[in-house]
Amino acid sequence: MNLLIGVIYFDIGSKSRDDPSHLQSQFGANVLTLMTCIISTAAPSLVTFPSERSVFIREYFTGHYAVSSYFLSRLVIELILNCCQAFIQAVLNHLCLSLTLPFLNLFLIYFVTALVSNATAVCVGSFVKDPALAMEFLPIVLLPQLFFAG
Repeated sequence: MNLLIGVIYFDIGSKSRDDPSHLQSQFGANVLTLMTCIISTAAPSLVTFPSERSVFIREYFTGHYAVSSYFLSRLVIELILNCCQAFIQAVLNHLCLSLTLPFLNLFLIYFVTALVSNATAVCVGSFVKDPALAMEFLPIVLLPQLFFAG
């Protein structure tokens, strides 16, 4: 998706912001890249816990591990995956869109956005039992992040 956004909005960051259409295009490119970051991290995390719920409950009650160790191991794996995903997204967008924001700042924005959407999705996914029902809660995960992001 980021490659497609990069092709559509190629080199938009180097254009002058004095022209309202260029400013709107730059804003649109930034919103789309952040949306792909949110969706690509929230959707898989939202359905993972409901699909693993029965195994988790069985292994928790048999004493294989504690809740904290389960979620800590998930957190470590998701940190690595989110970091790799944010890095690839930042590289593609920085090269294709010619954004004026420094690369490290762009990467950190994508990484923190991915972590927040991932954590919100895991929280919402832990309340439901069915993965299909969890996907119906995807707008509850996405819309508040869009509203509060400005």
